[in-house]
Amino acid sequence: MVVLVELKSGKFHAKDGVEQIRKGARESQNLLERENLLPPKAVCQFYPILLSGRRNHRTEIGALRKHKIEFQGQHCWIIPARCGDQLRDIMKKYPSRN
Repeated sequence: MVVLVELKSGKFHAKDGVEQIRKGARESQNLLERENLLPPKAVCQFYPILLSGRRNHRTEIGALRKHKIEFQGQHCWIIPARCGDQLRDIMKKYPSRN
């Protein structure tokens, strides 16, 4: 399982968050491959989470929904959450991303 978390304080622009999560996903996948941390053809669960300190405005959430993050050939939606949310609660709300 890979959990990628991007933290944003205050107001954020979806475009910036999407780009940072995409870069993190690429780096995570490169690390897994470079260090042989996965068996061949194994696919792990991937949770791209964007945490923000404020309640997200509907337009920003809508903008996030226009983009998917690629990880191991799978395309996943970004999970919007608030700082302080429990990871187990986020994972229950968004089970098995791949």
